Amino acid sequence: MPPSRSLRDRINLYRGTVTVVFLLVIGGFVFGIERQIPPSLALLFGMTFVFLLGSTLNTVRAHPLYRPLSAVYTTLLFGIAYVSTGFETTFLLALMGLSILEVVVEAYNYLHGTSYLRLDFMGENTSQQLDS
Repeated sequence: MPPSRSLRDRINLYRGTVTVVFLLVIGGFVFGIERQIPPSLALLFGMTFVFLLGSTLNTVRAHPLYRPLSAVYTTLLFGIAYVSTGFETTFLLALMGLSILEVVVEAYNYLHGTSYLRLDFMGENTSQQLDS
């Protein structure tokens, strides 16, 4: 019988802390304003919370679909932000265009088992870290 891994071994403490802080800040924002939150903003908050919560789990980040789905999340995030601002900023449109390029690159990498054009500032490879 394999040894059971503790909760501390299964989650990333830093990412978990970021998720809790995000939830507290957004909770304070939601309860601190007097008017109703627009649905697009609520969608952005919800998507970000789900993404951050999933990212705290090492097994989720080690999954081969994590990077392509992360790219899709980023594209949706910038796309919804662009639409919800009333098409007033081209900066969000440019970021969405770059995110679409990221989706294409990560889809190619997933399908071919490669890591082309992948920026890794931390020097970490999650799948190798989990195996050790």
